[in-house]
Amino acid sequence: MLDTELSLKDIFGILRRQIRLIGLVVFIGLCCALAYLLASTPVYRATALVLVDPQKRDILDPGRQQSVSGSTENARVDSEVEILRSSATALATIRQTNLVNDPEFGPQLSTREKLLRSVGIEPEVNENPDDLVQGVLARFQNAITIKRRGLTYLISVSVDAKDPERAAHLANAVSQNYINQQLQTKIAASLTARDALQAQSDNARDRLARSEDALDLFISQNIDRLEAENGTDEISLLRQQLNTVSQSRLASEVQAASAQAALSVQDWSTLSETLGDEAIRSLALQRQQLQDRLAGRDPSDMTTADLSAEILRLEQSLQYRALNGIETLKTEIASFDQSVDQLQGQIRQTLLQGQMSSDTIAQVFTLQQEASIARRQYQNLLSRLRDLEAQAALQIADSQVVSEALPPTKPISPNTRLTLAFAIVAALGIGLALALLNEYHVGGVGSAAQLKNVTRSSQVIRLPALTGKSVPGDQIIDAPLSAYAEAMRRLRAELDISLHNKKGAKVILVTSAIPSEGKTSTALALARTCALAGQDTLLIDCDLRKPSLHQQLGRTPDSGFMQYLQDPKSNGGDYPEFYQRDARSPAAVIMGCGQSDVPTDQLLSSGVFEKLIHDAKKVTDVIILDSAPLLSVVDTRYIARHADAIVMSVRHASTPQSDVRMAMNELMQVIEPDVPVISVLNVEDAKRDMHRTYGYYVDQAA
Repeated sequence: MLDTELSLKDIFGILRRQIRLIGLVVFIGLCCALAYLLASTPVYRATALVLVDPQKRDILDPGRQQSVSGSTENARVDSEVEILRSSATALATIRQTNLVNDPEFGPQLSTREKLLRSVGIEPEVNENPDDLVQGVLARFQNAITIKRRGLTYLISVSVDAKDPERAAHLANAVSQNYINQQLQTKIAASLTARDALQAQSDNARDRLARSEDALDLFISQNIDRLEAENGTDEISLLRQQLNTVSQSRLASEVQAASAQAALSVQDWSTLSETLGDEAIRSLALQRQQLQDRLAGRDPSDMTTADLSAEILRLEQSLQYRALNGIETLKTEIASFDQSVDQLQGQIRQTLLQGQMSSDTIAQVFTLQQEASIARRQYQNLLSRLRDLEAQAALQIADSQVVSEALPPTKPISPNTRLTLAFAIVAALGIGLALALLNEYHVGGVGSAAQLKNVTRSSQVIRLPALTGKSVPGDQIIDAPLSAYAEAMRRLRAELDISLHNKKGAKVILVTSAIPSEGKTSTALALARTCALAGQDTLLIDCDLRKPSLHQQLGRTPDSGFMQYLQDPKSNGGDYPEFYQRDARSPAAVIMGCGQSDVPTDQLLSSGVFEKLIHDAKKVTDVIILDSAPLLSVVDTRYIARHADAIVMSVRHASTPQSDVRMAMNELMQVIEPDVPVISVLNVEDAKRDMHRTYGYYVDQAA
C-alpha cells in the first residue's frame, strides 16, 4: 500500500517508465484478438416475429370475446415465450429439419475425444440415441434466442447458425412448429371435450329411448282400457291400420330374407319366384343354355371366348336384377316402418287428447315429462357435440408469424470492432495493472516518490547517470558544478540537517540491498564532498568479502583492512599500508585488498573494529563506512549499530522492490528508531529535469 498520494505528474512518470510494458501487453492483446477474428467462423442470426393474441376467439361466434385484464394479457404472452423456449418446440424443429444429421448441430466429438484422436487414439463413440438427441437439443437450444419485444404482444424468434440461409430457415421452422403445436393443442382440447360429451350423449340417447319405450309400452299394455275410457272408434280404426301395415312389413321382410338367401346360393329359380321377376328366370335359362354349349369345347377356339363373355354378361345382369329387387324390398320395409311410427304416434296423440281417468293422466304425464326431459338433455348434448366437432375442424391458432426471418447479410459474431475495442481496453487495463505492479512491487524503483514509499526514508536523493566512462567519485573533483556533484552536496546537506544535534564525529553507513547498486561510488563521492567542505573525513571499506574501494582509487595495498582486523599487531604502526590519504581530496581512506575466503562477520563485531571506530571519532568529523550488501552477507548487521545515519543506495529501475523492502526490514531490526535513513536513487536519467535547472549544472571533462 502506498504511503504517498500519487499526483498527476507521478502517474505520467509511471506511464513513461512503463510504456514499453504497456505497449507490449496491448500488442499481445491485439495479436490475440486478430488471431481470434481470423480463426473464428462467422455466425449469422436470423429473426422472425410472432404476434400473440391474448384474447381467445371463437370462430363459430366471432362477436363473443373474453374480457381479460392487463396482467392476464402479460402473463399469457410470457407463457407463450416459455412455450417457445421449451424442449418440445425445439425437438419438433429438430425432427422436421433433421438436425440430427446436421454437421453444425448434430453429434460432435468432445474436446477429450478430439485430443485422443489427435494423438492417434480412437475414442469410444457414444451410440446411445437418447444421449445423441440430448446433445443435439442442447446445441440447438443454445443457438435459439426468444425475447418479448418490450410490453408488446410481439415475440422475436432468433436462431444463430454458420450459414445465413440455414439460420433463416431454422428461425421460420421454430416459429411455424410453435404455431402448429398451439393449433394441435387447441384441436386436441376440442376433441377431448367432444369425446367426453359423446359418452354423455350416448347415455342421454339411451335414456330418451327408454322413456319413449316406456310410454309406448304403457299405451300398448293398456290400449283396451284407454280405448274404452276415450269412447271413440278412431282408435280402433288406427289399430286396424297399424296391424295391416305391420303384417305387410313382416311379409316384405320375410320376402327380402328369402331373396337374400336364394342370391347367396345363386338359386335363380327361387329368387325369380320370390321377387316375382320373370326376367331373372329368362336370364338364368339363357345362361344355362350357353353353359351347355360351352361344355366340351376347345378353350383355344374363338367361339369359346365369345360364349364365356356372354355368360359373364348374363351373370352380371342376374346380379343386378337380384340386388335391385332386394333393394326395392328394403325400401318397402323402411316405408312400412315409417307408417308404423306415424300410426303409433296418431294412436298416442288420440289417446292423450281423449278422456282419461285421473290415475291414467298422472301416469301418462309422468312418462311424458321423463321423455321430454330426456329429449331436451339429448338435444343440448347433441348440439354441443356438433359445435365441438365443428370447432375442432375450424380451429385457428392464437399466434401468427407477422414477419418471416430473412437471411442476414452481416454476421453477429465475431464483431470485429467490438472485439478489437474490447481487446484494446482489456489490454490497456491489464497493461496498467502490470505497470503498477511492476512499478511498486515487482520491478525496480523508478522514482524518488516510489523509493521513499518502499524504504520509508526521511529523504530521497537522486543521483543522475553519468555519460561515457566517468568515475562517479571523480565528478566531485573534475566537475564540481555538474548535476552529480550537486546531488552529492544535497546528500551531505540532508545528513547535516538530520544530524545537527549530534555532538562529535558522525558515523555514516553506506549500504545497499544487493551488489552492483553503486554504494562504493556513493561512499567515495560522499567522502570527497565532505572533505572538500572542510570536514575531517575518514572512509573505511567495510566490505571485507569483496572490497572495491581500492580499485576506484587506483591503489592496491599489499595488506588490507581485513588483515589488520585479523592481526592488528602485524599490520599496525603509525602509517599502515591500507591507510592512505585520497590523492584527489583531503579525505583519509582505509582500503581492503582481494576477496576474502573466510567468514568476516566476527571481524566486524570484534573489539579491534570497535576500538578503531572509537579512536577515529576522536580525530575526525565524519566517518563513512562502505559496507557489504545487506542481503548478500550478515556483515552489515554488525556494523550498523555504530551508524548515526544510514545511506541506502538503490539502482534506478534495476533493484527489485522486494529486495529493497527485505533489506530495509533487516536494517530496521539492528538500528535505533531515531537513526535517519536517506535513500539514494542511483544512475537515474535526469534529462527530463534539465529544463528546470538549465544554467546551474555544468558538465566538465576531467
